Amino acid sequence: MSYETLVLLIVAHVDRIDARTRHCVGILPRSAMLAEANMTRNSYPRFCYPLVWGVRSDKRPPIFALVIAVVLGGCNNDAPIQTPLQVSIVEMDSPAGPGSGESRLTSGSDGPILSWLERSVEGGHELRFSQVREGSWSEARTVARSERFFVNWADFPSVSEAPDGSMYAHWLARGEAGGYDYGVRIARSTDGGTSWGDPWTPHEDDSPTEHGFVSTVSYEDRLGFTWLDGRAYVAGEDGTPPTREMSIRYREVGPGNTPGPEMLIDGRVCDCCQTSAAMTSDGPVVVYRNRTSDEIRDIYIARLIEGEWTEGRPVSDDGWEIAFGLDPTDGTGDDGAYGDPDDDGLLNLWEYVNPGWTTRNGSTFPPTQYFRPGPVNGTQTESPCDPVLMLGPGGCEFLTAEVDSITFTDPFSNDTDGDGLNDSREALTLLTDPTAVDTDGDGILDGIE
Repeated sequence: MSYETLVLLIVAHVDRIDARTRHCVGILPRSAMLAEANMTRNSYPRFCYPLVWGVRSDKRPPIFALVIAVVLGGCNNDAPIQTPLQVSIVEMDSPAGPGSGESRLTSGSDGPILSWLERSVEGGHELRFSQVREGSWSEARTVARSERFFVNWADFPSVSEAPDGSMYAHWLARGEAGGYDYGVRIARSTDGGTSWGDPWTPHEDDSPTEHGFVSTVSYEDRLGFTWLDGRAYVAGEDGTPPTREMSIRYREVGPGNTPGPEMLIDGRVCDCCQTSAAMTSDGPVVVYRNRTSDEIRDIYIARLIEGEWTEGRPVSDDGWEIAFGLDPTDGTGDDGAYGDPDDDGLLNLWEYVNPGWTTRNGSTFPPTQYFRPGPVNGTQTESPCDPVLMLGPGGCEFLTAEVDSITFTDPFSNDTDGDGLNDSREALTLLTDPTAVDTDGDGILDGIE
């Protein structure tokens, strides 16, 4: 059976964009890749379009994975902006040969770069790549060939372009212990991929454990690499017992191929989930799947600010759904955002994030009302309404009161605080706090008043 790779490029045109908008970024937590391309060579605004490939054979119909181009966050302005999009799909014959797989797309100054693994006639596999130039794929070139590549259906190699125009490739190499003993190798080319330097390893340990799921991010004059690191699955050199916790780590390469120090982003993450990295107007971000002590594995985001990684924060909090008995894997019916299992008039989304508190999501474009407390530059309560202290727009005359810092209601109880008032009546009509029995603290329950 022969295979060929079918590549779909999404071409989009933005008719108008506000001059204050500098960068836009999209994050696909379950995708291994996010490509970002300039709208024009000389403009600051960027248009982000995930590019996804499918596989087809001569024995079955094509299988496609398609993501439509969107303009997303990283924009700092508050005013709504109209950005009409014109989207078209272009099907291109792939430069990859028979038996190819494990492909990844990254952005380049001349066009998207496609990399893949291909079985070698000499044995083992070859890491190859091609780039779209003037509307067609360039001749495929080989980065490296080895019989010791670690080939995995979920953990792909890549070829990326650095800010100085050089190219960096990464792949996975099996260790002597076999099994899941493998590490990351990185090589650099300064002649467009014609020749490649000696590979090096970004992680400082050489333990016989997993090192992979690499993401890259280009910013300023550097190219950064993140990877999942399994060194804690074996005892330390000082005899420290293994914690069996996967971590995510980071290292960047500056001008002249000079590596910086290895940095820890998060010490306890999911051990087999893809990661993603992107550049925003506030600097690089990394998205990954966290692992709490309660084994809750939400998607987290961390930011590189002034040379330090912030503590990861959840992008979406499945833990809330689990705590209240909703199914976080089912987005329909009573378990979905628009379900109302307690019939109190508040949808699950509104139980989670009260619609009466004025909040905005500053990482979307244009900023949208998500009504959800959260981190700065994500979602945050900008002006919680406290009628006792007269905090909030207009002294809390038209917003739901919030006096106890509890910012969600129970989706399976139509009276979360037990004051005799329906949650939706409090949140949307009376504007009393649906999580406090005595909003104004005068000793008389809201239901009696």
